[in-house]
Amino acid sequence: MEGLAEAFLEMPEGYNSDDEDLTYARPVYNQGTRSCIEIFKHAMENRVASKKRLVNHVHEAAAPGTNDHQRRWFNRFQAFLKTINVADGMTPSGEHIYRFIDTIAKIIPSKFRDKPRPSVKTIKVGLKNLVPMLIGHYESFSISNHYAVKCESLFNTLVHEGILIQGTWEKRRRIGFHTVLILGDAYLQSGLEEGCLSWDTHLSKHLSVVLIAACACRAGETARTPLYTGTEYLAFKDIILSFGKGDQPNDLSMDITLRAMKGFKNTLNEDRYIHIDALQDSKHNSVCPVKLLVIHALRTGAVDSSSWEDLTAQTLRRCDRTVQWKTPDRPVISAIVPGRCAFLDLEKPARTGQIMNTLTVMGRKAKLVVKATTHDIRRGSVKDISHVKGKIHGFADATVAAAVGHRMSSYMKDVTASYNGGSDVCIWTLRAESGFKDRQAPMIAASPFVARNPEKHEAQAYCEAEGWDPEDPHALKNAKRRLVEDQESSWRIVSKNAEVTADIPPHKKRFTTNTPILRERSASQINEGLATPDDANIDPRILAATSAPSSRVAEDAAGVEKSAPSIMTDAEPLNDDFDERSAELVLSQEDMIHAEHLELVLSCMPTDGEATVRVGEEDLEVNLDNNMLLEALEDAPIQDPDDLVHVSAEDFICFFARINVIRNRNAARLTDEVFQQDAMRWVATGNSRDDPTRFLFCCPQKEWGCTYSARVMSKLESHITTCRISKEQLFVQKELLYQCRRAGCTEKFGSVGGRNNHERGHDWVRRQCTRGCTDEKWFETKNAWDNHRKVHDDDWDVNTTCSYPECPRKTAFATRASYSSHLRDTHKLPAKETKQYIKAPTHRGTPFGKRSCPHRDCAGSDIQHSRRELEAHLKSRRKDGHGLSAQEATDMVDEMLK
Repeated sequence: MEGLAEAFLEMPEGYNSDDEDLTYARPVYNQGTRSCIEIFKHAMENRVASKKRLVNHVHEAAAPGTNDHQRRWFNRFQAFLKTINVADGMTPSGEHIYRFIDTIAKIIPSKFRDKPRPSVKTIKVGLKNLVPMLIGHYESFSISNHYAVKCESLFNTLVHEGILIQGTWEKRRRIGFHTVLILGDAYLQSGLEEGCLSWDTHLSKHLSVVLIAACACRAGETARTPLYTGTEYLAFKDIILSFGKGDQPNDLSMDITLRAMKGFKNTLNEDRYIHIDALQDSKHNSVCPVKLLVIHALRTGAVDSSSWEDLTAQTLRRCDRTVQWKTPDRPVISAIVPGRCAFLDLEKPARTGQIMNTLTVMGRKAKLVVKATTHDIRRGSVKDISHVKGKIHGFADATVAAAVGHRMSSYMKDVTASYNGGSDVCIWTLRAESGFKDRQAPMIAASPFVARNPEKHEAQAYCEAEGWDPEDPHALKNAKRRLVEDQESSWRIVSKNAEVTADIPPHKKRFTTNTPILRERSASQINEGLATPDDANIDPRILAATSAPSSRVAEDAAGVEKSAPSIMTDAEPLNDDFDERSAELVLSQEDMIHAEHLELVLSCMPTDGEATVRVGEEDLEVNLDNNMLLEALEDAPIQDPDDLVHVSAEDFICFFARINVIRNRNAARLTDEVFQQDAMRWVATGNSRDDPTRFLFCCPQKEWGCTYSARVMSKLESHITTCRISKEQLFVQKELLYQCRRAGCTEKFGSVGGRNNHERGHDWVRRQCTRGCTDEKWFETKNAWDNHRKVHDDDWDVNTTCSYPECPRKTAFATRASYSSHLRDTHKLPAKETKQYIKAPTHRGTPFGKRSCPHRDCAGSDIQHSRRELEAHLKSRRKDGHGLSAQEATDMVDEMLK
């Protein structure tokens, strides 16, 4: 080795590498210089601030709700440690956790009234929130595997002992598109038929439910979740509403960006994108979020336009054909003003509880036998989508991740999904068109729930049973609320177990050759005459359908120039290879009858070359030169003439953007002049809304011909007890044969008495009372005069108060009629029963007695026993009468009685 070193090692004698210059350039020497300078400049204040932050550190979770939950459980645990004499600052152990579980399981309350015990999940979620707080509070806190296993075993023991419940208390329900459609139709129809406090709030609440159903999202992703105070809600700027290729309402679509996603509410650009098209079918109007959003924007001034026509014109002038929001930062779902439920606070977002309450009300209107939640809609969305998933595309899957070189770990972290950004397929439209109905959907009851307002003594008894103060107003209010909830629970149980009382239709036999299904008819038999209203063999619905307005028929600009008649039929679509044999195997007897009706309607159409129908004896052959006509005929919607919901898209938007009918008990009692002067006090005005009008309650017998209506429900209830209109009078309208005989009057009446009463009004001359009245009031009609005279002849005590048991009213009744109305309207007493509370009138004037006729031409032999008989004798045009006018007869009798 030494030889090799001497041969090859060439190094100066006494060489030392430490003598070399070992310094070199450092390329990162200047990185972070500016930050370092700032640290040095503010060293003292940052040193104090960071120390103060550490000393006063409080555990903080990402979400306010989670933060609140963690502190609640931490306080419970700290209180428990006090009870077992654990010293302050001592680190708790697994033994303390074990004993805490055993204690808290027996005392923790449940949020459900009918839930007797808490569930295991409740305790486990509480511990999950407690552990981070303990770790942050105690540096050395930990739970060994030994106590972890013991705690799990303790849960099983508590379940076996009946202290805890395993599983979820409420059954998981699903509300899919079909049920949402029922809720939407019922809610809109209830506003039209029953009235509402304000259509602004009614439509806003309706939109809130439809939005979460269409987006399949949580309520807290469109409205503001409790404890949040920022912009964690859906605003107008998060929605891009634009026209497609056309300019009709059904050509609209919107792209929604949900910024307030659960777990990412304060995280930028972690959003969810959803595309929604306008639903094309008019029967889906009530659940079309696009149309409802347009209506809401027009009513609340979210756009510059005040009508659908103006909005369309302004939008189509833009190159991007996008609706421009006037208030982009305003929440889409606004909160209702507290204490003024007819108004929206347009700048304040609604809370999730408002949507929950709306869904509860919608369920009652639709007669849903379960109390639905917003998460039920989310579960129903999953069920619906699972049945249309074959048509859904555009989402990033493992194949897409592999194609762009993403590893599985990146795919599982949603990196590929963030690259993709979401699908452009409208899943809401697919759900609507699929026609899927969940067999496990909530049941719809036969009759609605009608709450009975609990009496005060019932609420007081409930308070005493619960240990509450029966004189506390808040306790009484809660008691009444719970009593109503108990009523609704009983209604649900009865509705679920109700038996069908209607006659069950006979079973339709199919696949049989014993009974002739299709009656053979010749062409001459079918075409022997056009259908007329007198033909008893024709379904009247078909006859009425031939005059259906064009707005109710499905429009097809490509080939249909005239509106096809709207008919009701269950028959299969006609085709070229239809024969009698296939009808026996497929169609029932009832279906074939409908098919025959369809033939008759088609045979009545003018043969202008567009369609020709020929019916033979052995087969049915349909030759259509233009198939669009038959398609329009089959797809024509069946619509009630009074149906304002299932109309064309434009009619739907225009009507609900304008309607401003309010149901307000206080406003109903005002005169028209006073109401119009102070209309803004009761409801919002302006924008696309009509001028406010008040809701009219119509008699339930309206369909049978009753025309009574009232602004106050109590008056309608009084009318219902006396309404004599029946179903039999629907087609039997009394002919008005008796016309007024006075010159220039064209009024007609159904009886001679009605005509005579009317004619007396022509003879009436306005007058003042001559029996001691000092108000100098003029009476313009005889009815007003007669009513006033009854006051003089009646001995009514103006200090009379209600004598009905437990009636709270202490105000006196000025007239007998007002007291009678009070008994009928407030206490719901029939007219016969009111007499026991009202003192019978006694004649206060001069007794009439037996009197002879005072007319100079009268023989004096006619003795009358009452004023009415005497006046009738004077007005009579018979041989023994005198033919005086009503006024002359009254004046003569008054003169006689002086």
